[in-house]
Amino acid sequence: MMKTLFTLLMLSLVLTVHSQTQTICPGQHIPHGWVIVDYNTCAGCCGQPGELVKQPVIKNIRNAANGSTEVVCPDQDIPQGWVIVENISCAGCCGQAGELVQKYKIKKIANAASGATESICPEQNIPRGWVITDYTTCAGCCGKPGELVKKPTIKRIDKLPRGSKLDICPDQEVPRGWVVVDYNSCAGCCGKPGELVKKMTIKRL
Repeated sequence: MMKTLFTLLMLSLVLTVHSQTQTICPGQHIPHGWVIVDYNTCAGCCGQPGELVKQPVIKNIRNAANGSTEVVCPDQDIPQGWVIVENISCAGCCGQAGELVQKYKIKKIANAASGATESICPEQNIPRGWVITDYTTCAGCCGKPGELVKKPTIKRIDKLPRGSKLDICPDQEVPRGWVVVDYNSCAGCCGKPGELVKKMTIKRL
């Protein structure tokens, strides 16, 4: 009896894991909530006899828990509610044989608590309801070996109560429903070492 239950449990686990990934033919739209995690090469498949075909391997991350991370191939849209927090190097992956590929490590922050913070890679859109409060410097991170990278520190403010105040970095749009009520100077903050930076003090009305 126990052996039968164990077998059924393992079969259920295998089917569940399998259902989360799917190899598909190239040149089609990736369904909502799925991301490309790698590519498989097959000979003559997908109606292309005599050719080597790169088939995307896609994974369903729609129901991932908040705070979950996933490593995905570059050059694709990052799902809403997820941000790039780091890059992971791999040789020859994502259908790029003989090349060093910088895969994205993404993290789900859609359901983060009010006031939560996250350090993310630069050069991506800041999620709605979040603002940049500072920057941290890291060497060679975010797929830029040999460089000093300034990673934005973002904070969720869309659920903060009315009357809340906080200081945010300049050169960003003030969120709707918030106004600038003052400025505070800080030395070398917001990714500008050696400078006196005027951070905006914003308040939720």
